[in-house]
Amino acid sequence: MPVDAEAELKARLRAELPSAVFRRHPARVLLGLPLVAVILGGSLLVAGPAPVYALPVLYLIIANAYVTLMFFGHEVGHGAMGVSSRVQTAVLFFTGAVFLVSPHLWRHWHDRVHHPYANVPGIDPDRYDSLDELARTWAPLRWLTVRLAPGSGHWLSVAYLPLAFTVHGQVVLWVYSRRARWPGFRWGRAVAETALITGTWTGLGVWLGAGGALLVIVVPMLLANAVVMSYVATNHMLRPLSARGGALTTALSLTSPRLVDVVHLHFSHHVEHHLFPGLSHRHYPLVRAGLRRHAGPAFVAPTHWGALRVLWTTPRHYAAPDVLANPLTGARVALRDVEARLRAADPALADGRAAGGA
Repeated sequence: MPVDAEAELKARLRAELPSAVFRRHPARVLLGLPLVAVILGGSLLVAGPAPVYALPVLYLIIANAYVTLMFFGHEVGHGAMGVSSRVQTAVLFFTGAVFLVSPHLWRHWHDRVHHPYANVPGIDPDRYDSLDELARTWAPLRWLTVRLAPGSGHWLSVAYLPLAFTVHGQVVLWVYSRRARWPGFRWGRAVAETALITGTWTGLGVWLGAGGALLVIVVPMLLANAVVMSYVATNHMLRPLSARGGALTTALSLTSPRLVDVVHLHFSHHVEHHLFPGLSHRHYPLVRAGLRRHAGPAFVAPTHWGALRVLWTTPRHYAAPDVLANPLTGARVALRDVEARLRAADPALADGRAAGGA
């Protein structure tokens, strides 16, 4: 969809939304406290009296609490709750800690760069490189990158989901942010915040001992990474590069089970979020219903598993803005063919419905 047409669509959606959805409710920031309590309580049980057979359930709870806390901080950082910048920073310390992400880095990397420039070549740090960019990458990093990529077909790609968010955050800090020189970004502050977060985890790990650190820190980190990346990897990696951006072109929404949507704060509604980043997640189903009515087939929301299947069976690097390529095999896939597979995995498009939400 052309950018001007998308702007008209956004204006139409905004006009239809009740005015109440744009109100800020600062007290909602306190909803993060129960999530922290769940993580602390679950971690204490893992470290102490919990029997081995209870660990899978505890890890399911703890990992998803970390994920929800991250999505909660993501919403706070976008200003959806109307709290001050200082409160946002304090919240982001806790919500990004398990991923070793500095609040200062996150607010520049995600809010001020990724959002307005999603999938824009040379600007967005969250997109995969083109083949030309890959050829200029340091050889050892290039070797690892192409093999870790989902869809590479290499066995190392199994490590992508449980590692990628934390690893990418460090790459953005130590590489992208140094090259880009983002206005207002203070690299020293981001490094100091990262050191504080890492030092806190390290101190806790030393206190717990090697076995305790593995159970209480490392395993939940890996699991939380995997769940978050199951969203993040599908948000933009199946979409074309674009010099002009545009949410319907460069972002992808998912159709997740309703309970999962509630627990994960409707993070599956990603196009909706890019259109209205300051909106509370509670209102994204309303935006989706409007998109189904007004955007028609231009809006696609495959099932979560369907999108992951497409992700793992297509290349990740770009031979052209609308062509994906696998440097290991030489295989190329046109994104129009990827789009067809995503549409086939969208329940609403598959059964011909024109409206509805996930």
